[in-house]
Amino acid sequence: MLSTILTGYISYIMPKRLFILTSFISLAVGLFLMGPSTILGLPNQIWLFLIGLGLTDAAQGFLFIPILPEIIESFSQRYGFTEGEDEQVDEDISDRASGLYGAFYYTGMILSPICGSLVYEHYGNFNQTCDTFAFLAIFYIGVYYFGNIWPDRKTLWDYDREKQKDEFALY
Repeated sequence: MLSTILTGYISYIMPKRLFILTSFISLAVGLFLMGPSTILGLPNQIWLFLIGLGLTDAAQGFLFIPILPEIIESFSQRYGFTEGEDEQVDEDISDRASGLYGAFYYTGMILSPICGSLVYEHYGNFNQTCDTFAFLAIFYIGVYYFGNIWPDRKTLWDYDREKQKDEFALY
């Protein structure tokens, strides 16, 4: 619940793409701690596991909430629509974005346990399984950075902050 409140506030302070990148970094760190990582030489302590589990859970909340508005914004930019001009177009964009979001979310829910169990079966221990998924997260961080943030790095912070302050106010 705390991650939901923080996500709403932080996503209005910083651009969604940078927030998603920060969430992926937190997820990778959480996976290294949750193992705990044998590659990093972390001791096998329960408190490291609990910190990693909490960080991983918070990072997942930080990831899933801002992705849907980012998908809607991408649809609007790609097809040249302005949100709020035509109600039918807004509904179509929202329906497509929600369908795409749901399809990938539920595909991940089906494939994640299968992939996790295959990696665990291959290595035979939980520590190396978490290390593997942490390195996959780091790989995806690089792909996400060079595919989504690097091309727009000059215009990423150029958005109407005053409008966002008016839309979201903490009392």
